[in-house]
Amino acid sequence: MNRETYIAASTGVLSFFENLTASDSTLLQVTTEKNNVLHIAVQFNKYEVAKKIICLCRCLAEQTNSKGNIMLHVAARVENPQMVRFLIDHAEDRDVETGVRQLPRMVNLERDTALHIAVKYGNSEVVKELIKEDSKLAMYVNKAGESALFLAVDRQLYGYRFSYPKCCTKMLLCWKARHECLACTCHSDK
Repeated sequence: MNRETYIAASTGVLSFFENLTASDSTLLQVTTEKNNVLHIAVQFNKYEVAKKIICLCRCLAEQTNSKGNIMLHVAARVENPQMVRFLIDHAEDRDVETGVRQLPRMVNLERDTALHIAVKYGNSEVVKELIKEDSKLAMYVNKAGESALFLAVDRQLYGYRFSYPKCCTKMLLCWKARHECLACTCHSDK
């Protein structure tokens, strides 16, 4: 990505993007970490610039960087519920059978959803937006075997309101108990 584009996206120079068209190759430039111009705008919380970029080239919202993160992962990390809502509302991908938007269910290379990221960073407003969109996200398991619900309980973030099937309660409590038991065993072995 050239310096001018990066600076415009990271500092929120809206006029730079107002002069672009949907077919402009500037929108397709990436950094060495494979972040596109929308990743940069979202990372620096430049909401108006991000909106303009999505209006110009909606497909950028689902492009991944070198870590497999889409814009929703980045917005969840920087605690911007307004950006999260905008990205979800402007996602075109819906499951034909369920009608559920697929963007919130997309995972990065660690198999984390945006909800995992929001919980890891303690971003409660983003958690609320994502759960409101798709409560089943709470049960998606990442590479480490952790659901967002487990992460919230493990971090004692009891203020989060997860909606999950009642049958999962016992499973979660057993998982938590085993996790703590293993941690105690490992600690006492030292």
